[in-house]
Amino acid sequence: MAVHAPVQGKEGEHLDLNGNVFELPHFTMKEIHDAIPAHCFKPSIVRSMAYVVRDFFYYSVLIYVATTYIPLIPSAPLRALAWAAYTTVAGFVFTGIWILAHECGHGAFSKNKKLNWTMGLIMHSFLLVPFHSWRLSHSQHHKATGNMDKDTAFVPHSRQSWLETNFGSKAKENMVEFAELAEDSPIAVLIHCIIHQLFGWPGYLLFNLTGQKYDGAKGAKISHFYFGEDSVFFKQGELSLIILSDIAVAVMIAGLVWAGQVFGSWNVIVLWGIPWLWVNNWIGKFNLHIAQFRVLTISQLPSPSSNTLMPPCLTTTTRPGLSPAELLPQLIVILGSLTLISSTTSSAHTSATTSSPQSPSTMPEKLQSTSAASWANTTAPMSKPPSGPLSGVTSAPASLLRRPKDRKAAVCSCSATHTTELGRPRQRI
Repeated sequence: MAVHAPVQGKEGEHLDLNGNVFELPHFTMKEIHDAIPAHCFKPSIVRSMAYVVRDFFYYSVLIYVATTYIPLIPSAPLRALAWAAYTTVAGFVFTGIWILAHECGHGAFSKNKKLNWTMGLIMHSFLLVPFHSWRLSHSQHHKATGNMDKDTAFVPHSRQSWLETNFGSKAKENMVEFAELAEDSPIAVLIHCIIHQLFGWPGYLLFNLTGQKYDGAKGAKISHFYFGEDSVFFKQGELSLIILSDIAVAVMIAGLVWAGQVFGSWNVIVLWGIPWLWVNNWIGKFNLHIAQFRVLTISQLPSPSSNTLMPPCLTTTTRPGLSPAELLPQLIVILGSLTLISSTTSSAHTSATTSSPQSPSTMPEKLQSTSAASWANTTAPMSKPPSGPLSGVTSAPASLLRRPKDRKAAVCSCSATHTTELGRPRQRI
């Protein structure tokens, strides 16, 4: 994003980026605190835990309904559409889980710190977020929101730093005007939306994208997963919590790998992976600080401002709603889901059909007697339809839908010249 030159006003005047004079607020933190209803400072453990149980129950029900009933839809396009609807709704549930973990990090889940930390670790790790790493840097972000030199997230470039980052240290000022002409082109908007909405959040955790520059620090030390003493985020006494967060995320990744081995990688991608992308999208869309970064009309304050309350009070955000450009990532996720599921459904159907053994009636006469028994066994009715995103392939023999115990002995010779491969990797659902 190109950065406009700051608007200069008279001495003592404060101007927004449009040149309008505004008055700084003079209220105190106590006045803000007193304006909030008292019951908001009394979190209920029962209610908070009920939210957690509710969201994971919703997710379980969604998986059950989707894997049980969507495969029964006879039309492949309608099945793909149903799976896209599942990933969208599951993404809403995942986002709810992320928000609950966010409240744990702020201490708003309950007044019990151990419970907050435990539940936050579980829920954020489920979404591959290092809880304590995020909690610590997020706390610093709220203490310095909008401060160009101290904020830890969503720090916009100064005009000069933007030029140097995008065009090198010898770039000329007129490159800003050139960039402004290019950045509103449809392809530039599309690329920006895809990166920002789907991968901006993981990029921040891994590579400190949009974060503070920390004197040009690079490599692992600017990652939220790094637990070395030269980390730019954490103090030495906090490193054990960073390690704990990394272990929890690693356990979740191991669980996903295990699930892929047992239930099939495509199942995990559709049932968990695409809803996870939806979380990234909604964080990018509805996080107020990201909205502030994009449409702020009040200049962010440099480090000399000692009033930490001032920048958040000057924050302005967009009105609720989705612009055409902001709809692009949502459409990409939905269309991507449809394309992925439809293509793999087609390939599964094709492979199952071409792998089916010949009917004895279509074989040479001398082979019919030796193949009749094998044909009867492999074409027995399936006791239960295959479950999963790519199911609905009712023409596949039952033997093709079972995972053989011994893959090496999984090629069954139905006759001297006719074999059926039963040892393929388990049917992708």
